[in-house]
Order: sequence, then structure tokens, then C-alpha cells
Amino acid sequence: MKVEKVSGAYFSPTGNTAKIVETIGHKMRGEDWRRIDLTRPDNRGGWHSFGPSELLIVGVPVYRGRVPEVMVEELSRFKGQSTPVIILVTYGNRMIEDAMLELKDIMVEQGFIPFGAASFSGQHSFNKEIGYNRPDEKDLKIAEEFAEEITSKLETLDKNKIGLTVPGNRPYKKVGPMSQMPFYPETDMNCIYCMLCSQYCPMEAISFSNPKSIDPNRCIRCTVCIKVCPVQAKRMTPGVFEAFVEKITTKNVLSRKEPWYYV
Repeated sequence: MKVEKVSGAYFSPTGNTAKIVETIGHKMRGEDWRRIDLTRPDNRGGWHSFGPSELLIVGVPVYRGRVPEVMVEELSRFKGQSTPVIILVTYGNRMIEDAMLELKDIMVEQGFIPFGAASFSGQHSFNKEIGYNRPDEKDLKIAEEFAEEITSKLETLDKNKIGLTVPGNRPYKKVGPMSQMPFYPETDMNCIYCMLCSQYCPMEAISFSNPKSIDPNRCIRCTVCIKVCPVQAKRMTPGVFEAFVEKITTKNVLSRKEPWYYV
């Protein structure tokens, strides 16, 4: 199959997913591919159509074992015409659970044909000791190998003989919205009103005039506002947050988990 155009779509508040999709896209086409960064609110809400001779790479982070709600909504506006798609997830070195299967089902419903899948560990948003500094150079090398496998597979791809199997269960794991989590970013007196937090917030949950005003119902607890604050003026609700982090920080999640891919 000759691919006329390659596109990569991703949601990546802390940059982990973007790094993997960017590595694959660059390895395949250099700079000759289209980036659809759905992390930015002004890039969301539009319709995207893809023809049968195009390739789409879709990357999402795993949020509590599922595809983030915002990406479920955005991908409902992606329309394929038997368009081959690569699906990949990044996760905080814990569990993928049903996210990859859910992503596959979404893309099939929208007219795409998944023929490759991958998972990559990333530094956890709540505890940097989990998956510290991932994806690292070793991970990116594996992402490049994955890109080479994709390119090779496309040469003889028969859309009528694709049967991609990925981990996950139906019905998917039941989870509430991220807004129901009992903690969210709070701002202390060190705030210098630089407004970086509101600029980087993917959900526009932080006021553009008052960085201390945060809408917990829109916030997805991605922690990007905490990471970009130059004076460490933001932190998650104390007490309850530390208890949650302690609960998820087990010996298993502190061990290195290698990337997995299939094409």
C-alpha cells in the first residue's frame, strides 16, 4: 500500500504521548507529516477526515484505565474511509487496563482500520518516582523501531486481512469523570501571577485573570500547571492527595516496564 499522507493526533498535557507520536512520525517522514495536537483547546472541536490512502497515528494517555474523556469526544469527529491507523497509549508505569481496547473500538467505529498498536511507559503525573524520566532514550529507540516496522508492513498491507488483537475487556472498566477525584491544584501565596498555568492548562480550567481561581469540575488533574509553575506555587490538595499517591506507589509500579508494540 502506498501511503500519500501521514498524520499524528495526540492529547498530551505533560508531553509523554507527544514525544512518542513525534518520534514515530519523524522517523517515518522527517518533517513531512501533519501534527494534530489536541492538547491545545483551540485545536479541538473541528472535524477531521482521512482517505483510504492515508495513515493516522493516534496517541492518548491512560487515565484510570480508560481513554481520557476529552479524547473520546474529539475522536468522535475523526472520520476515516477504511483508513489504516496505528493506536498507542502511554501510561504512568502502572496499568493499561481497557484503554487500548477502548481506543481501538473508537477508531473502528469512526471508519479506521487499526493494524498496529503500542504502549509506552511515562513518568506518572502524581509521583515522579513512578516511571521517572520516561519515556527515555531507550524508549525512543524502540519507538523508532516501531516506526520502521510500520513502514515495512505498509508495503504489503492488505486491509482485508487485518485482525488486530489488543489487551482489554468489554465492558470497559467503570470510572467516574476526573472531576470527581477528591483533590485538585491549589495555589499558595508564592504565586507571581505569571499566568503560565492558565496558558498551559489543556482544559482552560484556570482563570486567565486569576491563577488562584481553578474550576475543579473542568480540571482533569493532569498536573501540568504544577510542573510549569516557576515558583512552585501550586500543589494538589494536601492530605488527601498524599494518601492517594501512597496507595498507588507499590513496589510493582516502581519497577521498569518496557514498551510493547505489535504491527
